[in-house]
Amino acid sequence: MAHMTTPGGSGKDRDEDGQPPSLAYSAEPARPGPGQPQHTSPYPGAQYPSGQYPSAQYPGAQYPGGQYYDPQYPGGQYPGGQYPPPPPPSSSSRTVQIVLSVVIIALLAAGGVVAWQWVKGGDGADQADSPPATQTDVTTTTTTTTTPAALGDQLREQAQQDRTEVMGGSNGRWAVQLSSKHEGLVAEGRTWTEADILAEHQHLRSRYGQTRLLWSTDWPVFSYDGWWVTVVTGDFASPEQANAWCRKEGFDRDHCFAKLLRTTGGPEGTTVYWR
Repeated sequence: MAHMTTPGGSGKDRDEDGQPPSLAYSAEPARPGPGQPQHTSPYPGAQYPSGQYPSAQYPGAQYPGGQYYDPQYPGGQYPGGQYPPPPPPSSSSRTVQIVLSVVIIALLAAGGVVAWQWVKGGDGADQADSPPATQTDVTTTTTTTTTPAALGDQLREQAQQDRTEVMGGSNGRWAVQLSSKHEGLVAEGRTWTEADILAEHQHLRSRYGQTRLLWSTDWPVFSYDGWWVTVVTGDFASPEQANAWCRKEGFDRDHCFAKLLRTTGGPEGTTVYWR
């Protein structure tokens, strides 16, 4: 029997089992025939059997030299200058850039001014915000201290003036006696001074228009000399009318009672208390 060989075989016509080598792997790839491109197959013949993967399925020389083939750019090269430069910025972008530049310049200028003021002599911002210095007019109040002698003079002057009025219009008439004090008197929880006596009299005088101040030494109707007596004169025809006025004004019998004023006689019968 004639021996059969496979294209590109090693010369053996049988394998070790005596089977024909039709299904054996090709030892090396088939050479291309005349007119076919010369290339090296990317798949070695020792890996894949030629019968299972025919050479027509994977055309040779499709990607020469290991590069990707592109008919527009042969050899994998991309010509320079293919991508045009970016378009110029629009007018709005230029406006924004100009505004930003102006703002930056203004901020730099303001910072320079603040730094110059600080170096010159302090924080310029505080100096700018602070109000201008103004001249304040200072009013000087002079406190006059009234001495005891001056207070005594005021009491005596007031008593002398009122004595003339009482003698001219109320001599021999009934009045109401509201207070009798002298300096150093201990009464009503305190020791009275001439300042206290004058203040009490002025308070009563402001409340009742016909209040008068008498110096007991000038009037014989008082039993003791040296007392400052405050009275209210009026059209009292009797001691009962005077005491009725005391009750109406809310005084008690120790601070308001009827008193007859006259420049002659003694103190007997000139004081009438009420119950």
